[in-house]
Amino acid sequence: MNRLTRWMLVLAMMTVVAAPAYSSDVMQFWHCEMEEGTTEEEVEELAQAMLEAVRKMDGGKDADVMVFFPVAVTNMGNTDFILVLSAPSFTDWGKFWDGYSDDSPMAKVDEMNDGKVICPESAIWEGVRMEAK
Repeated sequence: MNRLTRWMLVLAMMTVVAAPAYSSDVMQFWHCEMEEGTTEEEVEELAQAMLEAVRKMDGGKDADVMVFFPVAVTNMGNTDFILVLSAPSFTDWGKFWDGYSDDSPMAKVDEMNDGKVICPESAIWEGVRMEAK
């Protein structure tokens, strides 16, 4: 085994041993408002439809969707609920968003949202899960 191959093997082994013992998720949080007459049940139905659509798309098979309704808050502004879409990695996230088009399953869900909810603000976050030792 030559010197370069040996060093590459050592570096590869160090990477495996030094790898962090946690996983990370990519999450997009939307701050949403319900249009007049929209119910929480309708929001949950839209979120369920979103989950089903995302999971049909490339990169979305392990995605999750959650809806958070405020219980006790001091200042939410115009936010009635927060919608969260998470993917296990940026690779999956990228595949999903690259496949988003006017005829994708997600575009059809977006059409269902018209007149029910408005989600003007969002942010993509990386979440790091800690594991008990």
